[in-house]
Amino acid sequence: MDIRLIAVGAKLGFVFARRGIVPEAASTFFLPRVVGISQAMEWCATGRMISADEAVASGYARSTHDGEALLDAARAIVARAGSNDAAEGVASFLEKRPARYTDTVSSDMPDFYPWWTTPEFR
Repeated sequence: MDIRLIAVGAKLGFVFARRGIVPEAASTFFLPRVVGISQAMEWCATGRMISADEAVASGYARSTHDGEALLDAARAIVARAGSNDAAEGVASFLEKRPARYTDTVSSDMPDFYPWWTTPEFR
């Protein structure tokens, strides 16, 4: 999960310790990289439930959304990351044919680098 959204009122937990088992490998690898080793250790060792607000405050989730708005928020993020080439890549895979990419970096780069300024070339 590269971008994590969470519903208002949702709870999550890494409850392995409460079940007497060790956390599965993805949790032990990714969780410390997302929230830090101290927070990950606490969550895994205690197995306590985590609120949506705590998930956002810790950096585990990007944002909270009302249940009805959650899917719309996720789709809006995906739309900002999409491109003609992304659609072509999926279509070509499904149709089992070579892709015909037409986008170029110089003219079709998505607008997700708001700090970028085009340098002047001499």
